[in-house]
Amino acid sequence: AQQDMNAVMTALLQHPNLAPFISVRLIRHFVTSNPSPAYIQRVTTVFKNTDGDLAAVVKAILLDTEARLDQPGSGSGHLKDPMLHTLSLVRALGGKVVDPKNVLWDYFLMGQRLAQAPSVFSFYSPLTALPDNPGFVGPEFQIYSGSHAVRRANFVLALLNGEMSGSMTIDITPYVTAAKDPQALMALVNANLLQNRMSESSRQAIGTAVFNISDMKQRALTALYLTAITAEFAVQR
Repeated sequence: AQQDMNAVMTALLQHPNLAPFISVRLIRHFVTSNPSPAYIQRVTTVFKNTDGDLAAVVKAILLDTEARLDQPGSGSGHLKDPMLHTLSLVRALGGKVVDPKNVLWDYFLMGQRLAQAPSVFSFYSPLTALPDNPGFVGPEFQIYSGSHAVRRANFVLALLNGEMSGSMTIDITPYVTAAKDPQALMALVNANLLQNRMSESSRQAIGTAVFNISDMKQRALTALYLTAITAEFAVQR
């Protein structure tokens, strides 16, 4: 049985389609839904040269020049799914997960039945085309309809308001303190949520909304909420 298993694995590793097949899917998961052919070729070469050593392959994916662009192009990155979106927000705000069982229904409404993905490809097909632009692949958009977008935004607001404290906790006190100075608040939010990559249009729109609010807590909540639902935060780049 062991010899048969080894023979099967050897045959799979030597198949010419395996390296690019695995490489494309790993790149799409970790970096971008639309990698260039050159990017795929570089990772495929590492896969072949290391007999599929996943540590070496993932290192090649994350350290590739296309993965570390300071100025990502319009086709770079990928939409975060609901779980990654909210967990990345919790992490950015220094929060913690208390009991994930309390949000199973919320994630189901956002298109993810946690721990019960319908296929080995997760909650969406890796071949899903970007809405209105079939030239690009956008797997996560399969579970991002208009109603899903509204539910996700509502979930983010509830999380920031402390309504999810039974499952996830965050402390926005530093942002409430910084809210006395709208510019300082925007700088703090930009640094922690977007790594100082907020676009000028987002800065102006969110800054205007924040400036017109006199209550410090609501000012902080507004800055965090509007930033968390922007494409700049929802798309991982």
